[in-house]
Amino acid sequence: MTAFIDLFSGIGGFALAAYWSGLRFDKHYFSEVDDYAIKLYQKRFPDAIPLGDIKNVDYSKLPKGEYLVTGGFPCQPNSNRVRKRRNKDERDLWSECFRMLCELRPRIAVFENVRGLLTVPGEKLKGEVFNRILSDIHRGGYDAEWQIISANQIGAPHKRERLWIVTYPSCKRLPAFNIFNNTNKKENIESSRDWSKLFSITAGAYKMENWEAHEQILTGTYDGLPEELDAIKGAGNAIVPQCAELIFNLPAFDYWRKINE
Repeated sequence: MTAFIDLFSGIGGFALAAYWSGLRFDKHYFSEVDDYAIKLYQKRFPDAIPLGDIKNVDYSKLPKGEYLVTGGFPCQPNSNRVRKRRNKDERDLWSECFRMLCELRPRIAVFENVRGLLTVPGEKLKGEVFNRILSDIHRGGYDAEWQIISANQIGAPHKRERLWIVTYPSCKRLPAFNIFNNTNKKENIESSRDWSKLFSITAGAYKMENWEAHEQILTGTYDGLPEELDAIKGAGNAIVPQCAELIFNLPAFDYWRKINE
C-alpha cells in the first residue's frame, strides 16, 4: 500500500506538485485547520481524506504502507519580523513533524520553511533552532539534506526563497539532493508550468500585463473578490508547487512513479 500525507496542506501545493511529477498513491491524506483551505483542497482533490488538526492525528490508526509525507510547517516563528519569541511561539509546530517521523516512519518526508530558519537564534546562538530540528531528525533515526530553492529559479517573476528539507531513514542512502548540480545548471532548468498565464489574470478592472504597477490590487481587500473567496488568502497559504515539482522529479521518488505502472 502506498500513501501520501500532506501536513499543513494549505490549498494543496505539495499535492499538486506530486501529481504533476507522476507520483501516484493508493491513499491520500491531508491535515489542515483553515476552513477556506480545506474547502479548496477537497474541491481539487476530492478523494483526499482529511485528518483534521495535526495535533490530534493518531498515526497508529493509519494503514501500514510506504508513505511520502510533506509539510510546510508554520513559518511565522522563523520569519525575520516575528521570530523574537523563538521556539516559544505557539505556532512552532515542528514538534508535530518530529512526532510524525517517530510514529509513522515514512519512506521519505519533505519539509518546507523560510530561508531564515537556517539562522533563527535560540537562547544564545544563531542557528540553534535549525540545529534542534536536525537533532530531532537524527534522534528519530533519519538523515536529512536541505537546499534553498527560489521561485525565480524556475521562472517565476518573484524571488520567494524557501528552505527545502528532504528526510529519509538513516539506513537508506539517497542520491545527493542537489537540484542545481553541474549537469543540471540553474540556467538550463525550465519549469514544466507556464508562468506567462500570470500576466493575463484579470483582477477587478485591471489586466495584469503590467503587474508591478497594480501590485496593490493583489492585497486581499482590493483583489476584486469577497473575503470568503479570497484568492490571495489561498495563495498565501501555499508553497510554490513548481519548486516542489523539481524535488519530486528526482530519482529518489521513482518508487511512487513506478509502483502503480
